Formats: sequence, structure tokens, C-alpha cells
Amino acid sequence: MRHARPITIGFNCALGAEDLRAHIADIGRVADTLVCAYPNAGLPNEFGQYDETPEYMARLIGEFAQAGLVNIVGGCCGTTPDHIAAIAAAVAPHKPRAVPVIEQRLRLSGLEPFELTQAIPFVNVGERTNVTGSAKFRKLITRAITPQRWRWRATRSRMAPRSSTSTWTRVCWIPKPRW
Repeated sequence: MRHARPITIGFNCALGAEDLRAHIADIGRVADTLVCAYPNAGLPNEFGQYDETPEYMARLIGEFAQAGLVNIVGGCCGTTPDHIAAIAAAVAPHKPRAVPVIEQRLRLSGLEPFELTQAIPFVNVGERTNVTGSAKFRKLITRAITPQRWRWRATRSRMAPRSSTSTWTRVCWIPKPRW
């Protein structure tokens, strides 16, 4: 998201403050902008109601502020004016998170975060495709498209226990960057 130069980045809804803390801490380590948190008043109970009291939620969000994790706070589902007032009082004595200066590098997200550094000589990026999802793609693959015709090479995936034509891997190489 850095390319968009957001004013703030963070989380709202979906989780209560207790469950949101780890995610806020993670994003704060990589964000060179303000971090916001608008948690729910807990998760909904079996009746669709939110059970966290203003005092409990304010204590948790106050801990976010005390730890220097956030710049902007509020509440989402299940919060009331009493929740917001308690949160404001809990964070008032603390300084907002200091926005760090983070070196610009290629950073990618997926199942695991990835950061390209000078210590990495090359990057192998693989994309698995499934020929059962597209008749056109299956025809192209089964006609044995060669690397000379495409910039990527289709090869059978050794990871796939399925039939020999169902799953293919597209591989491209990123050469070592010239720093």
C-alpha cells in the first residue's frame, strides 16, 4: 500500500481489541504512516450483541497507546458513545506512535512477507495454474507451447499428486538487482 501514500493504515471491525492487538503491532512494524485501530466491542455473541464493556475495551486500547502502537483510535460494531468516551480518556495520557522512517525496498505479501535485499542473489517466483478451470488454457498447454513462443515456461508441477496434465507451474526469474 505504500505506493498509494495513505494518510493512515490499520484495521477496523472484524475483531475485538484483544484479538486485534497482534495485527496492529505487525502493521506498525512496516508502516511508514499513521496507524489506526477501530475494533469492535468484542465478537458478537449468539444473539448478535457485543459484550465488551466501555471500561474493558478502553483498557485494551489504552494499552495499544501506552505501547506506542497507534495514532488514531475509535470503535466499530457494538461500540457506543460511552465506549468512545472511555477510549478517549484511556489514550489521552499517552503519546501517539512515532512514524518510523523505513528504507524503501521491494516488499511483497502473500502467505509469508518477503523483502528483497542485497543478500538475495535472485528470486524464483512460481505461479501454479490449473488447466481444468479453462478449456482454452488446457488446449494451449497440451499443444506444448514452447518457451520461445511465451516468456514463461509451462512445466508439470512435481508437487501435484493429480494427473499429469491437471496442474502446471509458471516460473519466472528475477535477476539480481543492480544496487
